[in-house]
Amino acid sequence: METENTNNDTQTDDQLEIPNAIVVKIVDKLLPAAKAKLNPNFFSLNSKALSKYGIIGIYAFAAVILILCTVLSFDMGFSYFLIGISVVIGCLLLLYIAVKFLTSPDTLIKSNPSQLSSQAFLDTVAVVTIFSGFLSLIGLTVVAILDKNVNYFLFGLGAFILLELFACIPLHPEMVNIKFNKNLSGGEEALGITSFFVKGFIKLTPIFFGSWVIIGCITLFLSFILNFSEPGYALPVATSAATMVIFASLLPLLNYLTFIFYYLTIDIIHSIISIPRKLDKAVLVKRSK
Repeated sequence: METENTNNDTQTDDQLEIPNAIVVKIVDKLLPAAKAKLNPNFFSLNSKALSKYGIIGIYAFAAVILILCTVLSFDMGFSYFLIGISVVIGCLLLLYIAVKFLTSPDTLIKSNPSQLSSQAFLDTVAVVTIFSGFLSLIGLTVVAILDKNVNYFLFGLGAFILLELFACIPLHPEMVNIKFNKNLSGGEEALGITSFFVKGFIKLTPIFFGSWVIIGCITLFLSFILNFSEPGYALPVATSAATMVIFASLLPLLNYLTFIFYYLTIDIIHSIISIPRKLDKAVLVKRSK
């Protein structure tokens, strides 16, 4: 009887493990296809395209804001034209800053390698990111249809594109200069995971830049239309668009500074974590003598 109970328990355990094993096998079979599609070249092409459109968008933004302020100056005074000129000069300055620091993430990532113990964590992040992208697109599309509001669909589409592009990074960790070392300590693994997310966000800088500038330009164009139908709403919408474009233009510089100070902190923490290992080596050297 005891033997039968043992066999039953074993069968029960196997039955509980089988569904999980099937899911893992299916996902692991799909991952190579995802790696082939979401490759570094795919990421690079989209990153360069969005950077280009973002730069063009700032020029377009400056032109539209000048036209809008010129139109407003006829009704509200010459000061609005001067505001337009000031905004154009500001846009050119922001463009200079953005272009100077758009390529800095790749340089910083190449000069700052990090380590993880295995690919398992990155595969998990990739799977969660890919499925989250599809769920965002499908869910917000349904909401857009039910609410009859196209903004939900646009937000879902934006989230889908961003998440699928981010999935390229854990699928190809060499993009953020991550190597594997099975002998990492728990603290070193934690630093590696944190570094992965920081590098991943920094790697997305051109994509954030281009996307937000484009959205800002669309919002500004909306304010231009509102100026003729509902003048009272034109200026607040234009202000919102300007805020978005300003932040997008400063993001490359902000991310550069964030990366620098993050790695300064990491170097300090890494030095502290490595102290026990250095002490052990020092003790072994003394004993050998």
